[in-house]
Amino acid sequence: MVSIAYYNTLYSNLQLLPDSVQAQVFDYVGDLVLKYYKDEVSKSGVSEKSEVKPYRKFGQFKGKIELADDFNEPMDDFKEY
Repeated sequence: MVSIAYYNTLYSNLQLLPDSVQAQVFDYVGDLVLKYYKDEVSKSGVSEKSEVKPYRKFGQFKGKIELADDFNEPMDDFKEY
C-alpha cells in the first residue's frame, strides 16, 4: 500500500500541469486500471469506456465563449410567427 504522503505529492505535482495534460494523465490512469483489472470490469457487466470519464474543471471555458450583443433580439426569420 502506498502512503498518504505519496498521494499528496502526486496530487501536488498533477496540479502543476496544464489542464490539457491533466486530462491526458487522467485518461492514462483510466487505461491502466482497465488493463490491470479488465477481468473484474468485464465480469461486472460494465462497459470499459463507461468507467473512464473526462476530467472537467469548473470555469475552464471562462472568457473563451462570447455571445453577440443582439443575442436576445427577435430573429427576422420568425417575425411572421
